[in-house]
Amino acid sequence: DKFWNNLVDRLFFSVNRRSFLLSAILARPCFLLILRPRPRFRFT
Repeated sequence: DKFWNNLVDRLFFSVNRRSFLLSAILARPCFLLILRPRPRFRFT
């Protein structure tokens, strides 16, 4: 029982960390676009 708990914990942690890294890499351009000074004119 403890072995399976440990295994699931480790698997979930690795998947969680991988998805977190992926989301961070994907979110960086969005954050840069948001934090960048906005242009004076905007296309609506």
